[in-house]
Amino acid sequence: MVIYVQSKSGKEKKYTIEKFFIHYAHELSKKDISEAIKRLEDLLLLVKFEEGNLKARDILRCRNIHIRRFLFEKIGYEKFVKELKCKTIHKDGENELIMISLRKNEEPIFLVKVKDPSSQAYYMLRVPPNVRTCKEAIAWTFRLSSEEYNPIMET
Repeated sequence: MVIYVQSKSGKEKKYTIEKFFIHYAHELSKKDISEAIKRLEDLLLLVKFEEGNLKARDILRCRNIHIRRFLFEKIGYEKFVKELKCKTIHKDGENELIMISLRKNEEPIFLVKVKDPSSQAYYMLRVPPNVRTCKEAIAWTFRLSSEEYNPIMET
């Protein structure tokens, strides 16, 4: 993988990722370097998928929602739920609220599976562990209470 950098003179230089960080790390803030590494980690999940080494737990670590959705679709909902030994908390049509238990003394992860009405794509959205219904979980993603969330039509 390479990174192209345009110099002040307009000339384009080609760097490997390692050489880029060696040459430009002093010009980048720690926050910029950290963000770049996180993005690279998400991209590396695509490599793991292509190699056949992708696990459902890897998808949970992905921060990029578009890459996460792509990987989620490729691994499949059934395999995702089975591999992580998820517990279904609530179902409402195509929406599903699931709980993923982690190690002892770690708070479980709660996800709501929703379908985007415009693209028909499914997404897994992380929600707080205090939600108990799909409606409450979806409302939370809009910063609303379940009473406030009453869409007439989803488009």
